[in-house]
Amino acid sequence: MTRQPRIALLGALTCLVALVAVWAVAYLAPFGRWLDDATLIGFVDLHSRGIDRLAAGVVRLADPQPFLVAGAALVLRPSDEAGVRTKGSVSAQLFVQDAKGVRELGVEPVAPGAKLRLSLHPGSHERAKAVLIEPGEKTTIYEGAAVSGLLPLAFEWTGSGKATLQITFPDAPAGEMIEFTLRR
Repeated sequence: MTRQPRIALLGALTCLVALVAVWAVAYLAPFGRWLDDATLIGFVDLHSRGIDRLAAGVVRLADPQPFLVAGAALVLRPSDEAGVRTKGSVSAQLFVQDAKGVRELGVEPVAPGAKLRLSLHPGSHERAKAVLIEPGEKTTIYEGAAVSGLLPLAFEWTGSGKATLQITFPDAPAGEMIEFTLRR
């Protein structure tokens, strides 16, 4: 479907015609001039300390700058859960130890020789299985009790390109799994 600007242009033209009509009534018709003057006098008569304070408060609430700054801060702030993968009531985190130190693995590539360690938050599940899936190869990294926290051993990914670390819970309904993508 191609977009046609016809409706938008007709709307803009209608607004322009309405603006010219209001201007003509306000400046050329005696009734419009009287209404314009009455409105202005009504605003001038509102000048008092109580009304000024109330108007200043309303204006402060309507000022968009603090809301824009707060919104920009929330949007630009990195997520606390950037490396946490969740599915249902379970979650997992993948940590990396390399020359830069120990940190949660984000979207950056895994450095050669880096040690990877998985942390589980299995909810009510009793069993867990972690499998490293590479092109043409699957390696079981962990299979056992679904411990809450770091798994007992770290592992090193020696592959290249892309791989997937898949965590499943055998006692869970089908489809409840968490996946991490590893890149070199």
